[in-house]
Amino acid sequence: MRGQLVDSYPHAVTDSSLGVCDLNILPRIGFKGAEARDWLLSQELELPATANSAVQNGLLLTCRLSETEFFIAGLSSDAEEQIQTLHESWSLDSQQRCYLLERGDSHACFAVSGDHVSEMMAKLCAIDLRAKSFAPYSIAQTSVAKINAIVVRISIDPEPRFLIFADMSSAEYLWSCLLDAMSEFSGTAMAYSDYLKRIK
Repeated sequence: MRGQLVDSYPHAVTDSSLGVCDLNILPRIGFKGAEARDWLLSQELELPATANSAVQNGLLLTCRLSETEFFIAGLSSDAEEQIQTLHESWSLDSQQRCYLLERGDSHACFAVSGDHVSEMMAKLCAIDLRAKSFAPYSIAQTSVAKINAIVVRISIDPEPRFLIFADMSSAEYLWSCLLDAMSEFSGTAMAYSDYLKRIK
């Protein structure tokens, strides 16, 4: 499903209506190992202090999944150059305890946002994702629609927004589950252009 980011849909979402956007075309990369933290710091990235939290570095979302594993996602296509720079700067010869992970190939990415998004996610995920329990830039490594996923809360009211990462082989299944779950709240697929309006 990678590369199928959709630019338009028959029914455009309003400013706050519930929507899901396919972000599989956006760049993603990962690093893992005992020296991953030190190497990323040498690349002048701000890193989360603890596991299961994230920070935003401009158009990059840096997620810390454990003490030694990091997942970095571009929030728009403009982040492609930054991700590519990280890719080209890394070398196994010089960073033998820091390993590059091709997250663009391994993990699908979807954004869900708008009114009732926490209620919609409650239908698919056992974690309480409401603002009072799940602060901005918190990460849940959990099950969504019965598949392993990484859920990151990017913002809270008035524009709740989550990113969901899951195994690429399950991308089409997860997409259909998200659309089904949001139908109760009149949610729909969201064009990339509408998604960009929400992150500005």
